[in-house]
Amino acid sequence: MRCIKTTRLRAAALFTGLAIAISLIAVVALQRLVFGRLRRIADVLVRVVGGEYDHRVPVGPRDELGEVEILLEQMRRVLVDAARQAERRGSR
Repeated sequence: MRCIKTTRLRAAALFTGLAIAISLIAVVALQRLVFGRLRRIADVLVRVVGGEYDHRVPVGPRDELGEVEILLEQMRRVLVDAARQAERRGSR
């Protein structure tokens, strides 16, 4: 009887340890995927705000964040066009 309890406890501990390890791996992977993309977007936006319009917003997979990336890239292009038009008007 005692041997069965010990075996069950070991199995439960092993299962719990594996579940924790898998969860940690998933958290790290998601963090790199999501926060890495957000960091790249933020870097480009800082440059665009500073007037450096030649840096494109990186577009990743077609998920919710990818839709935001596409819209931000479209906005950057509009800003580039507006800056060019303003430059042309100013040089006349």
